[in-house]
Amino acid sequence: MAELFRFEISKIFRKKLVLFSVLGVLAFSGMMIISWGVNAYPIQGTDVMKHYTRKEAQKMNRDFLRQYQGKLTDEKVKAIIDSCRRKAENDEPRTYTELMIQKIFLDDNDQIRKVSEVFPEIGNQLVLGDVMGWDFFNYAFTSNVLIIGIGLIILLSPLFSDEYTTGMDGMILTSKYGKNKCAIAKVGAGFMTAIILTFVIILMYVLSFLILFGTAGDDAHMQLGMRGMYQQVPVLTTCLQAVIQTMTASVFSLLILAGMVMLISALCKSSFTTIILSAAVYFIPMFFTGKENMNLMRIIELFPIRMPRIFIFDKMLGGLEICSFQIPLTVCMGIMAIVTFVGVFFLGKRIFAKHQVIS
Repeated sequence: MAELFRFEISKIFRKKLVLFSVLGVLAFSGMMIISWGVNAYPIQGTDVMKHYTRKEAQKMNRDFLRQYQGKLTDEKVKAIIDSCRRKAENDEPRTYTELMIQKIFLDDNDQIRKVSEVFPEIGNQLVLGDVMGWDFFNYAFTSNVLIIGIGLIILLSPLFSDEYTTGMDGMILTSKYGKNKCAIAKVGAGFMTAIILTFVIILMYVLSFLILFGTAGDDAHMQLGMRGMYQQVPVLTTCLQAVIQTMTASVFSLLILAGMVMLISALCKSSFTTIILSAAVYFIPMFFTGKENMNLMRIIELFPIRMPRIFIFDKMLGGLEICSFQIPLTVCMGIMAIVTFVGVFFLGKRIFAKHQVIS
């Protein structure tokens, strides 16, 4: 069985298209890290947009934060916005923290709102800190998951369907282990490929983050991030918690996607058809919101392409309502992963053994 497993993994990575896809995913991940973590940062002035290196922008922000970090108060918000306005008038560079506070707390009439107005449930507990790097990590990694998903679709689409295309299915299915162990080895190799690729990207991001930004600000709250991903979350979430949640949800998302692609591959007679159908299943939910129905909105958030932010929406939307019960979306995600994992092993093997093929 171990030999079959190794053989199936080697078959996945033997194809040139697969190798190009893996290199493409790694290259895109590297560019995202360079773009958001290494390249110049725009620091706004009145008439011009000045640019500073990440190191310079980070130092400016940390120097500014020394007098304001800690529990966020109305007085600190006013002082930071006053500083931001003064620097704008003098065309001086404004830090990430100044721009972030201004963006969050200024209303449409340019009036400063109270912390309790913007964050009614958690305002008196918010901690201001060095959110800049964590905000970058969360945004860049969430965006990167989309590309990893595309890579997995290309990697796993030929798993079963190529056997039909080449006519090898007949030889495999008439062999001693063809209907059982070979199919199980294929599914196992598919999941292992997804895990390896996902964790290689996670390792790239984590190491880059630690080198570029360190761990400062891990106890600050992500609700105060510039990109606003957590501003509507009514539960205190530290930067460290937010990043862990994003990575966890992304791993579940990609494993569920891998299972879906393998099932479609077992059903389709060509890898091209598998890629088209898998891409459709993956991307279509991105264009729906379900705003007309709260429960439909929750269901849409359970699709793999939307799942990396499921911890955010779980706190904002509440659980999935089934027969007067509310099941947290994160629990639904875990159930989906288990069902997908078990289902692919049993259904994938059964479909391949019976060779039920659709065009």
